[in-house]
Parts: sequence; C-alpha cells; structure tokens
Amino acid sequence: MNPLPPRLPGPLPVPVLDPRARHVVPDYEGVHALVADLVLPAGASMYVMSTMETSRELIRHSYYRYEFATVAVTHSLFALEHVFTERLPSASRSRT
Repeated sequence: MNPLPPRLPGPLPVPVLDPRARHVVPDYEGVHALVADLVLPAGASMYVMSTMETSRELIRHSYYRYEFATVAVTHSLFALEHVFTERLPSASRSRT
C-alpha cells in the first residue's frame, strides 16, 4: 500500500487553468453552466445519482486538468450501464 505523501507546508497552491479548457468554456463559471443541464430523471437509483454527481465534479475539475473530462465521460458510462441493467430485463418481461 502506498502511503499518502507528506503534507505540504503552508496553504495549498491555487489551481491553474488548463489552457485546453478555454476551447470549451470561457471561464470557471461556464463549467458550472455546462453541468447544470446534466439532470437525472426522477426515480434514478442512488448508484446512478452518485455516479453522475462524480462525473459532474470531474467535468468541473477538467477546467484545471483537461484529462478529467475523459475520465468523467468514462465514469458516466457506469451509470448508463447500471440503468440498462435495471430497465432492460423488466422491458423484455413485459413483452411476453
């Protein structure tokens, strides 16, 4: 097991904008507007809500680390897969 690195003396450094993010949004507030449209339907399972909230946060942090956007999309696929496993078996039973 890897131990945590020693705590840095003094305050944490302020994150710096990843220059690639400027092609997506003009500023950090723009990231919040971008993820505001990512809403879940009522009745989504706790797993799906938690997974999508993590994806939203990763998108927000991609303003500082562009690669987090790719991780966010990949992570959101877990939620999509979970929704399919919840809904598809019941849909196939209702057709018979």
